[in-house]
Amino acid sequence: MSQIKPYLENAGIKFFSRVSASISHEVKNVLAIMNENAGLLEDSVLMAQRDVPLSHARLEHIAANLRKLVQRADGIIKKMNRFAHDVDMPEETVDLYDAIYLMVDICARMIESKEIGINVIQPEHRITINTNRFYLQNLLWVCTESIMKTMNPGETIRIEIVEFNKGTEVIFSFEAMRKEGVEEIQYGKSATLLLSYLDAELIDDAVPSSIHIRWPGKTC
Repeated sequence: MSQIKPYLENAGIKFFSRVSASISHEVKNVLAIMNENAGLLEDSVLMAQRDVPLSHARLEHIAANLRKLVQRADGIIKKMNRFAHDVDMPEETVDLYDAIYLMVDICARMIESKEIGINVIQPEHRITINTNRFYLQNLLWVCTESIMKTMNPGETIRIEIVEFNKGTEVIFSFEAMRKEGVEEIQYGKSATLLLSYLDAELIDDAVPSSIHIRWPGKTC
């Protein structure tokens, strides 16, 4: 394990950097729109200084936009804060649905740029495993990105969690899975290291329509 740790940490740093860059772009976009609204307020002040009657409806509209933008920025910062703290714990009890949902949320901009839909199915009850939350999200993203590379705009990935007597699985599926996406996960260095570190195994369906990340006996 000590031999692969430097490669694993490097993969983790790259993942963290990509997510940070993506989220910072989201924040920058919100600030740009806020700046536009500030410009509209300045215009209203100039008009008032020239004794032009102020439009209350216009001011209310600007104020409402700013409130929405502040809420949006607050949501972005909160998800970044959650993601940043995922590095703190080497192992903990992780709710798989929560981990997948956060991964999709923090990577939303990168997913939207590919025009791909993600449908995360919430299980009937809470399913947890003991694992490293940060590297789990890294693995989930590697799988998602590998599959997206083989997809066409407008297609959707379905992600669901299944618990059974041999362990727990996260299943990625969509209508026309291409073998290139599976092979990138099977033979790609990042995915191979992450699977090994997380005590997980990759199972690709006999019919190329889904792949399963399995944790044998890893339920809690």
